[in-house]
Amino acid sequence: MQQIWAHLLVHHALRELMVRTAATRGVDADRISFTETLRSARRSVTVTPGSFSPELLVRTLVLLQHDLLERLLPYRRLRSQPRVVKRKMSNYRLKRAEHHTWPQPVHTGTQAVRIQRPQPANT
Repeated sequence: MQQIWAHLLVHHALRELMVRTAATRGVDADRISFTETLRSARRSVTVTPGSFSPELLVRTLVLLQHDLLERLLPYRRLRSQPRVVKRKMSNYRLKRAEHHTWPQPVHTGTQAVRIQRPQPANT
């Protein structure tokens, strides 16, 4: 159980690093590779093993963010696929000719989804 929790915590920490790095430059977080983040984090840990001061931690995080921003992924193309299958034994409709020209999205996920804060409950 400890190892599972450790893996989940490391995954969460890497994702948080990716989001914060993207926010510093106004870049979409999808352009930062999880694999490159993991590799950069491993390199930074092997360079500065053991305990270290808060100043060194801040300096290491800045260098890590700079490293990630140098290795951005290309922009993702917008794409969409119909919810159909080729085989007959399924709950979904069969793939037909009209599904080959399925309409593609015109907005990215960050443009299409708007997250709002919950309204306070009237008590």
